[in-house]
Amino acid sequence: MKNIALSFFLLTFPFFGISQTLRIKITQPSQNSIQLFDHYGERTRLVDSAFINSKGEYEFTMKSNWKPGLYTLKLGKDLKAQFYGGEEAELDIIISGKENISLITSLTAPVDSIEILQSEENKVYFQYQKRDKFISNQLGVLNELPNYFPEKDPFFAPVQKRYIALQKEYRSEVDALLLKNASTLASRYIKTLRYPFMPFNLPVQDRLGYMKAHWFDEVNFTDTSLITTNLLTKKAWGYIQLYRDQSLNKAQQEPLFAAAADTVISKCLINETMAIFMRNQLVKLFEMLSMDKAVNHLAERYASIGSCTDHEGDALKKRLEGSKKLAIGNVAPEIIGTTVDGKFFDASTIKAEKTLLVFWASWCPHCKQEMPELKKLYEKQKPNSFDVVAVSIDTNAMELKTYLAEKQIPWTTLFDGKSWFGALPNAYYLYATPVFYVLDKNRKIIGKGGNLEEVTEYLR
Repeated sequence: MKNIALSFFLLTFPFFGISQTLRIKITQPSQNSIQLFDHYGERTRLVDSAFINSKGEYEFTMKSNWKPGLYTLKLGKDLKAQFYGGEEAELDIIISGKENISLITSLTAPVDSIEILQSEENKVYFQYQKRDKFISNQLGVLNELPNYFPEKDPFFAPVQKRYIALQKEYRSEVDALLLKNASTLASRYIKTLRYPFMPFNLPVQDRLGYMKAHWFDEVNFTDTSLITTNLLTKKAWGYIQLYRDQSLNKAQQEPLFAAAADTVISKCLINETMAIFMRNQLVKLFEMLSMDKAVNHLAERYASIGSCTDHEGDALKKRLEGSKKLAIGNVAPEIIGTTVDGKFFDASTIKAEKTLLVFWASWCPHCKQEMPELKKLYEKQKPNSFDVVAVSIDTNAMELKTYLAEKQIPWTTLFDGKSWFGALPNAYYLYATPVFYVLDKNRKIIGKGGNLEEVTEYLR
């Protein structure tokens, strides 16, 4: 199959009143529109879309509020991805606001096939990426050979010599590239991308410790330009993954991840902006993993960073306070409210042995995944084993009623239209959805979690 070539003409910010544009030509386009995303750590945001015009081009008008940083272009699916249901081709590019950008690439291998026609930033960035991939593959192969050839084998010495020479040659090459382009964003990004080279013939049992010790050797934790990329967050999460132990369950794993997060944040403390950024990024990552203990650990230690101006720090303090008040074994706040049909409801009238309290919203993707499973569990339970009370943070009563009717939800749903600021969300320090609490007849919390699987055992 022929490569699908794309020609990009990215012009930067308005200058002397001239409107700048981003033009993309796809010789064999696979879709009618493409999208451009920016980054704030792991958060991606759609900043613009463009539809194909009569010239066969996609044209963006650059906005003055597009900050210098790493941007992602979603280019569409090649034929293989279309046939097998694969992902869209993506390409990360640097927009510095100081230069025009023009490049050619393909849907099948965007990085490998890329040709930068204009943009010093991206020439440097992709020169590094291509070379790094090539050398890293070679070094990876060579570093495995000592597992198969003992040190006394005649093959060992030349392999070791080539491995060391390749490392030195490559390090010298990249250092020269960075020195020549020291003023670019690309050079700063490359330093963050660089990973430590493993010493040749390092015993397997020592490799993990070496990586932990040298993981951040090249990272400048005072460089706030990294905030508008996903590079530092990925590097931090890669470091935390070094502490993963497959033999441990989640509860046992959490303290190790939390300790690794301490190491990452401690490196950022020399710059308050970076410390706040990294704390918030790691909190969100742990929240996604439903690692409440790790989140609370970060809240206890780092909520006060930038407390005068940092609203997320205040939210962490509030969350920590809620976590302590809503710990397993404590009595939960009263569950009193109004149903979606406008009727008064008091959960103290529930006759079941247990109550499952669910905070959710009909627009929440994760909630929608959980509701069918909860309905199955609810309908299969032993008589009067547990009842469900769902607190919706929707704001549109009609949309909520439509969803409940379509899905034939059989339990009580409370609704006040105040979203996160309703009485029950406030009483339960709600910060995300869905959240599940299992209560006994005396309203004592006997289980809680961020998904149904985590609380199912408490409902039996």
